[in-house]
Amino acid sequence: AEAFKSGSYMSGGISFGTGKYGDLASTFAAIYLDRAARNVVLDKHVASGSIREPIVKVVSLMRSMNFVPSRPITAINRHKMLQHIGQMPFEFESVFSFFLPEFKPYGRIGDATLVSPEATLLDTPRVVGLLNGLTSLIKFGLSDCEGGWSLGRQCGTSD
Repeated sequence: AEAFKSGSYMSGGISFGTGKYGDLASTFAAIYLDRAARNVVLDKHVASGSIREPIVKVVSLMRSMNFVPSRPITAINRHKMLQHIGQMPFEFESVFSFFLPEFKPYGRIGDATLVSPEATLLDTPRVVGLLNGLTSLIKFGLSDCEGGWSLGRQCGTSD
């Protein structure tokens, strides 16, 4: 945060950034040159890192692409998305969202007695469905091509 505010970052005697508020070169350098970011011990530690919900990944990609729908956003096939990634916005199966807060996945995380509620949705068909849908969104926009989630635009047609 300090590198973003000041616009500069020093590492190993080298200065990054222009000194202006919001300089992304200094922010980038502060993130990637930080000791914790380069420490391989943290890469192997089971408590390091995080998992995002599939719907958050979809929305993040849409925001990073400056996605603007040509139709109302209701053109998303809700049942297809729910089947492919296990989630749909505003359609929680219970008041506790999509996952149990005490869920422990198999493997290193569960062995370390850590919980990962978001991992409830990470089974192979849903991971493949998410990857296919994200790839389709990048290549074709919001359509039903190659695992896309569109209700309206058919593969091979333009809007």
